[in-house]
Amino acid sequence: RCGGRLVGDLTLVVPHTVGDLTRWGRLLSNCLSDFGPSAAAGLSTIIGVRRDNRLIYAIELTAGGAIRQFCGKANRPPTDHDRRTVIRALAIGGVLDTRAPRNRPWLTGIELRPGAT
Repeated sequence: RCGGRLVGDLTLVVPHTVGDLTRWGRLLSNCLSDFGPSAAAGLSTIIGVRRDNRLIYAIELTAGGAIRQFCGKANRPPTDHDRRTVIRALAIGGVLDTRAPRNRPWLTGIELRPGAT
């Protein structure tokens, strides 16, 4: 569980309804509204990332903790700093499977010890 968890100046949030995904899709100009059935079936976990109370990214994880996508507005990739901050928090929190081959590129340059910066 990661809703409301603070990560530096970023806040991780989870959608509570399909309407949340629709709104997030509008805010990020992407197709998040299509993810409702997958999330409801437990096939995907969607996590939003906010800065200054504004949604700036969304992450889709498989049921096994592999990242399918981590995108900002119009499917732009996250900044490297934001990627490292968020991925480190998800890995330390046990949400992200650090052994999944699919996650290796996302883990580049990240120290996973809890006390590391």
